[in-house]
Amino acid sequence: MKKLDLMELTAACPGMVALAPSEHVSTKYRFVDSFRIFNWLYELGFYAFQVQNTNVRKAERRNVAKHAVFFTCDEWVGQDYSPCIIVVNAHDATSSVQFHVAVIVYACGNGLVAGTSLVEPIRIRHVGACYDDVRRAMHTMGSKIPEIIASIESMKSRELTDADAYNFAIKASRMRWPEKLPQKFSTSSLLRVRRYGDRGNSVWQIYNRVQENLVTGGRGFGYRRLTRIDRSIGLNQKLWDEAMQLTA
Repeated sequence: MKKLDLMELTAACPGMVALAPSEHVSTKYRFVDSFRIFNWLYELGFYAFQVQNTNVRKAERRNVAKHAVFFTCDEWVGQDYSPCIIVVNAHDATSSVQFHVAVIVYACGNGLVAGTSLVEPIRIRHVGACYDDVRRAMHTMGSKIPEIIASIESMKSRELTDADAYNFAIKASRMRWPEKLPQKFSTSSLLRVRRYGDRGNSVWQIYNRVQENLVTGGRGFGYRRLTRIDRSIGLNQKLWDEAMQLTA
């Protein structure tokens, strides 16, 4: 996990250099400056380590399109994972300012987003939004970190049968493709082990394998990586909730 300083983050996230919203938004739309938010988080001791930008065809949309940045702090860094907060913003009315609690797993770089059953995301609309709302949201999300850690430890302590693991993979595939599976898709491929640390049948290990394989895809899987920010976050939330049900 590479720490990005503010200059590196600005270079990686075009939405940070926007000084005004898209010319196509309504007069009621309130611009919420991503640079101001992220700079404030750095001043508090947080730092960014991962960025997702929306792919756009038109150059004029590059600085206003939806973007997501993963933040953590030294206090949260653990041995094999780190809780973090994803901040999402856009300047073209395609997204509210959003805050999601997540976990980054060092071995694979996976961003596991906490389910809504545990932590409800905070969304601040670009109408009447103020920076005090942002500060309160960040404080609220940070207070949920102990619950996230407790949930992970619960997943690590619960072992699954092979049948339970396979059923979890089936449910996961339907979350991404509710209508029709890819032609060359195999449910068992979601349980494929990519590295030694993912071997085993604990809920945590099965969840990590299925999440990485489902979102990343690639050669031999028959489908491409999921890149849309909103779909990726939504799918990850559902996976977390389903994994937590297995610990009950």
